[in-house]
Amino acid sequence: MKKVLAIGLVTAFLASAALTSAFHRNQTSNSQGNAQALTEVKVCPINGEVLTDVTSAPSETVGNYKVYFCCAHHKEAFGKLSEKEKEQKIAAALEKQNKKNG
Repeated sequence: MKKVLAIGLVTAFLASAALTSAFHRNQTSNSQGNAQALTEVKVCPINGEVLTDVTSAPSETVGNYKVYFCCAHHKEAFGKLSEKEKEQKIAAALEKQNKKNG
């Protein structure tokens, strides 16, 4: 049982490290002036709601991500987070989005 728990923890750590690394790599590339398309995050990073229509959804660009929110209140709450907290929320939202699309 301890081995299963340890393997699960290591897997979760490696997955979060990979997502954080990708986030930093995209953020660095964007700040260096490389013209890359923004990755759209269509899952509200505050409550995890999947957004099906983002035409009128509030959004914010963070690094190389265009992050959509289900409401203006959640956009405001996201704006108050630290950069590290934003990265974690975006990584979790992307993971949920990728599972939905995969």
